[in-house]
Amino acid sequence: MVGSNSAKEDLIKFGIKDKNITIVPHGIILPKKVPDHKMTNPKVITYFGPLTADKGIIDALNVFRLLNTSGKYSFCVIGRPETDAYYKKVMDTVKQFGLEDKIKFWRRPTDKEKFEILSKTYIFINPSIREGWGLVNMEANLVGTPVVAYPSPGLVDSVQNGVSGILTKTSTPEAIAKEIERLSEDNATYNRLSDGAKKWASKFTWSKSRKLSLDLIHV
Repeated sequence: MVGSNSAKEDLIKFGIKDKNITIVPHGIILPKKVPDHKMTNPKVITYFGPLTADKGIIDALNVFRLLNTSGKYSFCVIGRPETDAYYKKVMDTVKQFGLEDKIKFWRRPTDKEKFEILSKTYIFINPSIREGWGLVNMEANLVGTPVVAYPSPGLVDSVQNGVSGILTKTSTPEAIAKEIERLSEDNATYNRLSDGAKKWASKFTWSKSRKLSLDLIHV
């Protein structure tokens, strides 16, 4: 049992037969009250994930650097460092880019705080190089926040390109920044993606995933 087609393809490469693999999508654990999507000024761009190389935090900071020149955005990072050495690299990069006063850091927000942050986020970015699925994308979508992500394994499954967000053509900070700037000038497309994000996320509930898992076990 795997959570996405990308994960299934990985197992097939390891020699597991297609017929022995079942996809059960991950479900979202819903907050008691789903907050409404809120537009803010400046627009908030958020990264959510561990502060590690594979999750793309340095690429996220480069996106912030590129967008910071316009003065239209503020930035948020939700995530914990896994090593002191890499956290130092992250913070050194923040200083190098002159972003110390532009980024709000959250290490351990509560579930309520997490969804409040995401609801005030204009665009959620995901520059990860590989995911099993990308549950954070769905959590952002749940509150109407579109995702701009790299076309990486897992992310190609959790982001409906042109519906719930945008998959960049290349895996570069410049490509993400370009898509964000394009959306900021196109309210009609942004609103369509926001509506599409909520509809897409509504399909992935924890209760549905639990039922599919139990049905598979009891076969």
